[in-house]
Amino acid sequence: MLFISFSHIKEHLKDEIDLTEDQMSDEDLMFHYFRLHDYDGNRKLDGLEIMHALSHYQNESGVTDKESTSEEENAKTVDQILSMDDLDSDGYIDYPEYVAANKKHDELTKTDSAPKPE
Repeated sequence: MLFISFSHIKEHLKDEIDLTEDQMSDEDLMFHYFRLHDYDGNRKLDGLEIMHALSHYQNESGVTDKESTSEEENAKTVDQILSMDDLDSDGYIDYPEYVAANKKHDELTKTDSAPKPE
């Protein structure tokens, strides 16, 4: 799944919801960010919604490499996201799957950044 920093999420939600960031937990931010990209309101992210979120992230973060941002590469990334994170294989990422993917990413990030024994 797309792993976006909470500061990025807060930036995009500032015009969408009427809460200060101090009132929102990380879980609240994740939920609102998920709903922000659920364009059809079915409480699931399909491939097109994931593709849009990916393109948005690339544009916002200044990724300009034409090869890595091509429609073909983004389609491959969406397919990878769905194959890894769509736990019930229904073709969508629902909110519990989104949360599970983010927790898995956080755990991997913590493991990767942990000091290595000498």
